[in-house]
Amino acid sequence: MTDAVGEKALNGEWERISNKCFEIQEDMVMTFEGRSCNLADAEGNPIPNGNLGPTDGLTKREVKAGYRCYVMRASVKFEKKNQTLLQAQTVCDRYASSFVLLDPQFARLDSRSELFGQFLDHLTSHK
Repeated sequence: MTDAVGEKALNGEWERISNKCFEIQEDMVMTFEGRSCNLADAEGNPIPNGNLGPTDGLTKREVKAGYRCYVMRASVKFEKKNQTLLQAQTVCDRYASSFVLLDPQFARLDSRSELFGQFLDHLTSHK
């Protein structure tokens, strides 16, 4: 039996999408890379910084319940916000004793810091 288009993406797995409108049911984090993604709120108004394309490369956006994500020729995945935070905290807990902080902006890092997300992006961009 074949999964419906977008089912894998909504379950946190990368999925290549030709053309799909995702209607978001709960707050999530979308990871996108590809041709086009336009984000709109429940009333259909464009979301600031919600027009994504090839020049954005691999990028993440928070999407709220009621949003619509119009995806064309792209790879996407959606993760529940609390799942993403739990994964990030697990990574930090596991590797906290071995982190070498090379950049002073991360010197006051904790799980509630605004820099926490930037720190994780910094780590994952250097895989």
